[in-house]
Amino acid sequence: VVNLPAFISSIEGVELTTFKLSQDTLVVLHGHDKAFITMDSIDYYSYHPTVGDPLLFHDLIKHGKPYQKDSLLLLTADLDFPYSMVRLWELMQAENAPDIVLTTKKGYDIARNYEIFVENYKGGHGGIHRDLLSVPYIMRVPGSQNREIHVARAEDIGASIFDYLQINTSKSLTGSSLLQ
Repeated sequence: VVNLPAFISSIEGVELTTFKLSQDTLVVLHGHDKAFITMDSIDYYSYHPTVGDPLLFHDLIKHGKPYQKDSLLLLTADLDFPYSMVRLWELMQAENAPDIVLTTKKGYDIARNYEIFVENYKGGHGGIHRDLLSVPYIMRVPGSQNREIHVARAEDIGASIFDYLQINTSKSLTGSSLLQ
């Protein structure tokens, strides 16, 4: 019997390994560190480290305390894995979600060892580390005053552009307009 998530987490170059334990619980591994992410009620996420601190929150996120999405975005924006609880949760709850998600450490491309049907595509679909997600963005809206927003999600930028252009979509955007 092989504990597949633990085995994957031990592979050189793997940073995080995540899998769904139940409908309301994810497991996150970072080497030997382990934590659970739970959804206590709609849009309230809790972090329950059992060994170490795999998402490197350094007690900024209180163990077991429920947080809403917006709070997690603001509290974790400058950490190594910003907004990771929500990102991982939404990924693992999506239709056709994978059974296990792994991210690699900077400089590693383990995909080349496992690519059978495609040539080396240099590492897949991205990750959840701050180095990959934190991007300065400048948006100018005619007639509005300048202001600085410390953190926003890509979907917030999209919702703001749609709001400014007065574009209504039949699909609900998951972002909030920054123009208000």
